[in-house]
Amino acid sequence: MPSRHGSDTLSEATLSKVQTAIPALETEGANELLARDLPPVRMVVGDIIPAGLLLLAGDPKAGKSLLMQHLALCIALGAPAWGSLPVEAGDMLYLTNEGGQRSFKARLEAMLTDAQPPERRRPLFLAGRAGTPARTSKSRPGYPGG
Repeated sequence: MPSRHGSDTLSEATLSKVQTAIPALETEGANELLARDLPPVRMVVGDIIPAGLLLLAGDPKAGKSLLMQHLALCIALGAPAWGSLPVEAGDMLYLTNEGGQRSFKARLEAMLTDAQPPERRRPLFLAGRAGTPARTSKSRPGYPGG
């Protein structure tokens, strides 16, 4: 299939740029790996959630967003998760593509019954689609902001 430029092949110059932009695959043998001294995995929530990127998947309305907002708040406050799991305090960026500010605020108010919101030194930021209206859940009574 011809490209939008009318040719179905890459020029030598373009091909050379692509090849230099893609790093060579580096391999490591089992002996080298076994000889390496690797640092321990840094855990953020108890011994179940490591630092770094976390992908959470599940059925609709299973409580994934509520779970992650609770964990984000616990990390921002340095408070135990679910009342018992030790948490490493830190800054949080909560990215969402659902709900919006009203939903986030309603859940935050429900979770902060006795606690103060995180101070600016340990921020909890919300990022999502601008102007997204709050969604409601008719199937989950008592689910704050859901």
